[in-house]
Amino acid sequence: MSSDVDSTTLYQRVGKEPFFTQLVDKFYEGVEQDEILRPLYPANLGPGKAHLAGFLSQYWGGACELQLGARPPGSTDASPSVQYRPS
Repeated sequence: MSSDVDSTTLYQRVGKEPFFTQLVDKFYEGVEQDEILRPLYPANLGPGKAHLAGFLSQYWGGACELQLGARPPGSTDASPSVQYRPS
């Protein structure tokens, strides 16, 4: 019995990490231009963009490394920072 199931992940089919980076960049472009949404996000969107791209890549089948690190200097948030390193 033969199976015709495609074993490639969505991550592979859409172009891997560059696709998710572009998707997140496009999303955040909309956030930056929206007068209602923009105030809900921190001034520096970079860390959130990297984290979301890494999360989506990993969720849809890509390998990624999310590393917990020390809080950014001046941060008042008690949660640790998360850094995305594409593999």
